[in-house]
Amino acid sequence: MADDAFATFLADYGRAWSSGEEQELRRVFTDDAVYVEGGMHNDYEGLPEVLRFFRFMLTFSADSTIEFRDVMHDEEQFVAEWVWSGTADGPLKLGPDVLPAAGKQYAVEGVAVCRFGEDGKVAYHKDYYNVLDLVGQLGLGHN
Repeated sequence: MADDAFATFLADYGRAWSSGEEQELRRVFTDDAVYVEGGMHNDYEGLPEVLRFFRFMLTFSADSTIEFRDVMHDEEQFVAEWVWSGTADGPLKLGPDVLPAAGKQYAVEGVAVCRFGEDGKVAYHKDYYNVLDLVGQLGLGHN
């Protein structure tokens, strides 16, 4: 993907994650996409499951925003640093535990490793971040 086309795609991808609208996310993922939530070690296989994760994210933080920064890409894949921010206005499920809504703002840094499908949409997305950083910012654990 040419640099200009990729810049447009990445802006659309960030908007989709930050929109709160499932239709927007549908536009950027393949039907058989895999999303790996590396902070909590959960895999979501297929677009319906990716959308289920998206709903979990919005239940936890309805104003979630994803800002992609410092990106490397080629025709088949990209790696991007990101910041996920918002307000923790819903419960957070950590393994078997459910932590109460903290009502606090957070901003967590991470990295996404992604691969494109043949149609130019994302077929694989894995996030890496420190979940303890998130929990600490919410006052629910240690920084």
